[in-house]
Amino acid sequence: MERDEDQAATIMITGAGGGIGSGIARALYERGDRIICSDYRHEPAAVLCEELGEKARPLQMDVTTQASVDGAMAQLPEDFQSIDVLINCAGHDVGGRRPFHEGTARQLVSILETNLVGLVRVTHAFIGGMIERGRGHIISLGSVAGLRTYPGGSAYVTSKAGVHAFMESLRADYQDTDLRFTELLPGPVATEFHTRRFLENTGKGQAYTDSLPGLLAVEDVVRATLFALSAPMGTNVAQVVIAPTREVF
Repeated sequence: MERDEDQAATIMITGAGGGIGSGIARALYERGDRIICSDYRHEPAAVLCEELGEKARPLQMDVTTQASVDGAMAQLPEDFQSIDVLINCAGHDVGGRRPFHEGTARQLVSILETNLVGLVRVTHAFIGGMIERGRGHIISLGSVAGLRTYPGGSAYVTSKAGVHAFMESLRADYQDTDLRFTELLPGPVATEFHTRRFLENTGKGQAYTDSLPGLLAVEDVVRATLFALSAPMGTNVAQVVIAPTREVF
């Protein structure tokens, strides 16, 4: 159900060019919010915003580059510059799912720079405005990988364990404010993420997904996001673990 204009929030979504990020953007736009679709690639974000409508704005922002994050707001019209909700979805595991020594240092560090360092960088850039206004909600896409290890996941597991600790620490830092912090921890989700993980090897990515006992849909993570956002003020949905019924973790 679409909300009245005075109820609409301005929501920044990183990694909105595809996968979970774009699914969340569509759902929140339909809810009536103003959506900033951020991605390091301009075209996917622009295409999505054109599809959504006038209350969506694309933003080319590379979370791994401080200058890109610092200059982000200057690209937006004034009525999109007060961010009520930040949803951190940018992430990857390119070159992952193999023993640590088989990946290059560049690939491994890139996973950490995007999934953890980039998330911290973006959060730091926008939390100040929330503190000044006395309200705000930060939602970060973690993973069940942040709660357990598995073979071949050294960099990805480390990045998601870092997200888990970071979100817990934010709740501790701002426990005397009305800011809210939510960590979403899904299991494997059916997106292009798995193909990209195997360096765009479609066959290997498909073989991996076929080997899984269960797979989540993007809509499962979207529903968890809407649940966290719909909680009444004074209630913080701190963590939501979403796992396929046939997966034990």
